[in-house]
Amino acid sequence: MVLGCRVSQRGEVLQPVLNVDPMLLVAQKALGLSNCCQNGSAAGCNQTFQLDKALSVTSNLAACSTTPTTPSQVLKQIAADRPVAARIGWRGSVPPSGHFVVIMGVIIGKPSMFLIDDPCGERSEVDRFTFCSNYQGSGSWTHTYLTK
Repeated sequence: MVLGCRVSQRGEVLQPVLNVDPMLLVAQKALGLSNCCQNGSAAGCNQTFQLDKALSVTSNLAACSTTPTTPSQVLKQIAADRPVAARIGWRGSVPPSGHFVVIMGVIIGKPSMFLIDDPCGERSEVDRFTFCSNYQGSGSWTHTYLTK
């Protein structure tokens, strides 16, 4: 999870800087576990959790909505060192499932082109239209989590 961002020296891409160990904080405060960072496969560590609750535990949740946000709001957040988290809902999954990613940057001059950090893949550049309706072929941006 990325909790801080910085503007690159060339001003082309806004890039992340990790400034806390959120996994340890969430595991300890929300789940009551102390061994997850040493052994992520320990009983109880690898489980689903609600992102708004995790961000609340770390005091990083500013707002949550059940819609995508605008490119201008994403740019405003990133420029203020506040990444935007997004929930992706997968079409056709039974039971319905989701996935969280971080919008960690915006390509300068192309405000609808996001730099996405996906924990299940590499960082990628994705245009807003694709991100909203066809992320990785079957995903849709369903929720937005603004950070502070």
